[in-house]
Amino acid sequence: MKIRYLHIILAVALVASILPLGSIPGMPGMPGGGVVHAGQISAEEICEILGVLKGEGQGLTEEYLSKKTERLQAVIMTLRLAGNNYEQIAMAYEGSENFADADEILWAEGRNILAYIKANPQFGWRGSTDGRFFPRDLVTVQMFYKVLLEALGYRQDYGEGGDFKWEEVMDFAFYIGLWDLIGVEELTNRDMAIGIVEALQLPVKGSDKTLLEKLVEDGSIEMEKAIAAGLMAPGPEEPGEPEEPEEEPVIVSLKEIDLGTYYEGDEIVLPATVTAVYSNGEEKEVPVVWDFDYKNLKEGYNTIVGDVEGTNIMAFTTLNLVMLPLEVTSVEIDNFIQVRVYFSKEVDAERASYAGNYYVEQEDAEKKIEKATLSEDKKQVTLLMTNPLKIQKTVFLTVKKELGLTRNYNTTIDNIMDRYEPRVVSVEALGNKIIRVVYSEPVRYANLTSNYTLDGRTVGTTGIKVIDETTVDIPLSKRMESGAHSLGVKTGVVDYAGFKVMQDPVEFTVEEDASPPEMEEIIQVTQTIVKFKFNKPVEPILIEQVAVRPGGRVASVSYENDMRTYTLELERTAAIQPEGATIGIYSVTDYFGNRKTVTFDVVPEVDTGIPEYLEYEIKDQDKIILTFSEDVVPTGATYVLRNSREEVITLAQMGWYTDGSGKAYRNRVVLQRPGGTAFEPDMYSLSIADVVDYTPQENRIVPLTVEFSIADNLSPTVEYVRVKGNKFYIHFNESLDETTATLRNSYRYMSFKTYASELFPQDTTYEMIADGRTVVITLPDNFNIKMIDVLQISAVKDKAGNEMDAVGVSAPFSSVESPPRIVSAAVVDKDRIEVTLNREIDDSTLAPYDFLLTAGNEVINVAEAMHSKGKITLIVDGFISSSGQYAGRDIYLQTAYDEPFTTDIYGQPIQKTTSPIKVVDQYAPYATGFITMYRDGKTDIIISLNENIRTSNGSGKPLANNDSELKQFIVLSDNKVASIIESRYEDATGSSTARIILTINDNHTDKKIRVMFFAGPNNTLTDYSLRANPLSNFELP
Repeated sequence: MKIRYLHIILAVALVASILPLGSIPGMPGMPGGGVVHAGQISAEEICEILGVLKGEGQGLTEEYLSKKTERLQAVIMTLRLAGNNYEQIAMAYEGSENFADADEILWAEGRNILAYIKANPQFGWRGSTDGRFFPRDLVTVQMFYKVLLEALGYRQDYGEGGDFKWEEVMDFAFYIGLWDLIGVEELTNRDMAIGIVEALQLPVKGSDKTLLEKLVEDGSIEMEKAIAAGLMAPGPEEPGEPEEPEEEPVIVSLKEIDLGTYYEGDEIVLPATVTAVYSNGEEKEVPVVWDFDYKNLKEGYNTIVGDVEGTNIMAFTTLNLVMLPLEVTSVEIDNFIQVRVYFSKEVDAERASYAGNYYVEQEDAEKKIEKATLSEDKKQVTLLMTNPLKIQKTVFLTVKKELGLTRNYNTTIDNIMDRYEPRVVSVEALGNKIIRVVYSEPVRYANLTSNYTLDGRTVGTTGIKVIDETTVDIPLSKRMESGAHSLGVKTGVVDYAGFKVMQDPVEFTVEEDASPPEMEEIIQVTQTIVKFKFNKPVEPILIEQVAVRPGGRVASVSYENDMRTYTLELERTAAIQPEGATIGIYSVTDYFGNRKTVTFDVVPEVDTGIPEYLEYEIKDQDKIILTFSEDVVPTGATYVLRNSREEVITLAQMGWYTDGSGKAYRNRVVLQRPGGTAFEPDMYSLSIADVVDYTPQENRIVPLTVEFSIADNLSPTVEYVRVKGNKFYIHFNESLDETTATLRNSYRYMSFKTYASELFPQDTTYEMIADGRTVVITLPDNFNIKMIDVLQISAVKDKAGNEMDAVGVSAPFSSVESPPRIVSAAVVDKDRIEVTLNREIDDSTLAPYDFLLTAGNEVINVAEAMHSKGKITLIVDGFISSSGQYAGRDIYLQTAYDEPFTTDIYGQPIQKTTSPIKVVDQYAPYATGFITMYRDGKTDIIISLNENIRTSNGSGKPLANNDSELKQFIVLSDNKVASIIESRYEDATGSSTARIILTINDNHTDKKIRVMFFAGPNNTLTDYSLRANPLSNFELP
């Protein structure tokens, strides 16, 4: 349970801001002041007399005084006891940098305070090494005494000198006179009051004045309030002074409101007023404005902050939010092409729309799902099947837990039926040129012109467009006249049960409209997205019709089914400037034929927030999918993965995550091992840095480390069965548990003569060979292996205990192949050659000395060899050039021995090469660095390459200004995108390397320049090798 204390600490802190000197028995008084002795009273009683601690409506109850406080409250205490209005300054602070977990605080002033102390470490508060502050953690006595020590002018020693070190806090506090809280294990409100009163009586460092005297002198405490509370009498020098006019009562506290418990989805109505307590003891209801957003609520207790006019004291209301698990409430099939799934609450749109999160089966066969559509209320998903389901047959449905369920949801729908005829729901004229028809369910043949009549005549159309499974648009060859019309739908339109549309012609009206289309609403404007809506449907807008000035470049134009709502996406490197832009759309034409060039000004919402890591997902045990709070650049970040042995696991950044339908999610990034190798089950830590959002600002994530485990959840499967003599070689896809893999009962056979499933003879042997994935069954010599028609395999487990699904492998069985042979070899890096074999080898036999590499008369030493999925990587001593040569000569590969030591799993050595194999160049060109030079009001960025590359225009000419060449480059100057105004490529010469020159406006030589290259799918910047290796992605520096 979360505990709520901010109102308490603010109130307790007020003791320090209104308690006068001399109000505590035994404390020295101010000159002219006197001590009023009212008997022995406690610190909390002093606070109650002052009216700064009122409790929760029932006074200072034991429950109230026993509550604990949090780190943010101690920060506020630090600022309050420092005086000089620091608390108000901090609450109004608007610095851009904050702790990584500042958003745990729901009220804006609290986040401002955190940003202020981050920017002002002299107050003694510092976060953790990973950038967090933990503002909701509880305060310890040691932590609170450190606050009081610093209020008294003492400083912690962080290695640069000070009065005390962290581990010395308690001893030092005792030394200077703070000891009332020593031995207290958990700090409470009662303890806070005791500590404050204790500190106010002590002298400030290097002075004979107490902390209270200091606060009174600098104006942080008003003596009059203490006198009014009866804690200090007027001094003897002021005996006959006239009484001050009575001050108007002011608010001294606001009562907290407990709203009780709400369940997720309940409407939360916040009170319009809050009870204010005034300095004269009066209580009134006053209006309050709450800082509230339902989306910010978290499970458990939440504190909502409000503002009351005329006071800086914050209002608080609390509620306990109970989150309900996502559940499937029902499943419905009322036609043969759709399955509707209903949920108990809103579903994540991305996961709900991914067809791979559902499985439909009928008659033991999977039924393919064409698409999944989420309803507007996000509580219903409609699955559209690729082919219709069969009538009166049972359907099995699985909704996978990846959707957000606690576990997979499985159900069956028996004897499905379609009991309803299809009907026309609506007919609408979009202008006088298009008729939109909506049906009650998916139908067939709705795209055939012959199935429609218009006003009793054949429809003249340019071709019917299917909008979705229930909607079609009929574009007319001739515009309709204004007035009433009727559309007839013939019985040729049928649903997937064969029911016909049996309906009279539907009346509709074409309005008369001579007005041009106008902009109705600008829905969203960022630097890269502009979404807007016209006042009526318009003909599709093309990219060529849109201009963005200054400097914007449109990448795509899309529109919604209403044909009114459009979205422009601009290129990230040519986005709308923060100052705004004018967008012009040439010749916007409605469906009445009215046209107009529409222009409008926009000022974008500039994203200055940093992207945040949200969660990870392990998919198929070979992919780590990271989800961020916003779209991010898919490559160029720094990811370091370590296993439990602190070994670094090499990762490849595969780009954005794409689901089974091909939809890319720009806020999700996929990490894999090279070659797609599965991750070993283990505990891992992943360091994440240099992730930037997909905006021109490239806001950079706060580095962090996440920990997770990867479990082996995949069952082993049989990849193939081969026969050699009287032996079966059964090869699995992963390492096996040797006990179950060599168990007699795991293997049986069947002959079609008897159809009996039999165990193999007792003297059959079962062994697992060195690769850990292949089981060899050796049958007795007198056993006729040809009598086996089906080899049955079951109950074999992998090392994680996952059990295989039973399988039967039918004869004829493949024979053991000929020994592996080298197919090709290629240079892939400066010290690596990749050798491709026609099939896999036994890793345990791989010998680097089996491979002889030569370049002319030079022999290249093979230092190490590695094998993965039919490829052997040879790591060599020496340097291979980017042209794939060694010492200026081509490289050749051959086997070093007549019978190599490297074998396959059957013990067959790899085949001896009959002649040397030329090692081809697959070494991609790359950038080695860059320099900047200023000339004629421009800055040249000269990027050096390791070899010549092929460009459209050739050496000495500009790069082609398209997605295949120039548009793949991004230049940042002080983290802002700088437009590239010129480019040029130059081949290498005797005195310089190959280079690409990018030119930007103005002098940037004194700024931080970054150059990035992200190869697109149509990248044509390649080297001159036969394979035309494309230029590698890079980010410099």
